[in-house]
Amino acid sequence: MTDVNANASNGSVGLRLLLSFFIVVLMSFGGYAAFVSALATRANAKIQLDREIAVEDLAVCEKLGIRADTSGFGVCSLQLALVRQKQADRDSAAAAGLP
Repeated sequence: MTDVNANASNGSVGLRLLLSFFIVVLMSFGGYAAFVSALATRANAKIQLDREIAVEDLAVCEKLGIRADTSGFGVCSLQLALVRQKQADRDSAAAAGLP
């Protein structure tokens, strides 16, 4: 009678071990999918931001009378990028508590 219970217990442990392994494998695939998805989402956000900045550059430079098909447009875009960078630096300094 004891042998029968011991064999049933061993089968139960094996099943639990197999189930645990299966869950770990599924969680690993889920983690990998989340990681890959996060990378794709970040890349898409970067592309969208670049597009928005290009549209803003075009609008501002054209308001100043600098058309996109002129050599001055590159200079205008560069100056706008510098303004954005300086603002980002000020925001970072303010967030860090620096004057």
